[in-house]
Amino acid sequence: MRLGLHYRLRKSASALYQENGKTLCLHLAPGSLVQLADSADEQGRLIEVLYEGRQLMMFVEDVLRGDLLDSETPKLDGDLGLGTVQ
Repeated sequence: MRLGLHYRLRKSASALYQENGKTLCLHLAPGSLVQLADSADEQGRLIEVLYEGRQLMMFVEDVLRGDLLDSETPKLDGDLGLGTVQ
């Protein structure tokens, strides 16, 4: 999975985030847009995404069940500056 890619969720999914030292859960509705913001954790189960400007942790499988909205060609804008130029 390449950082910066955008996915539209097909099904509702849960995401975790930190607020005031507490871990909270947010439920995302089908059709929600998320952007990959960091690589998966050591176990490959959770990935950091951006959703409406908020950093969340989601299960990788929930994200990958969604629709990929970006082309396979790296973009210079919108890929968090981590893409490569070909």
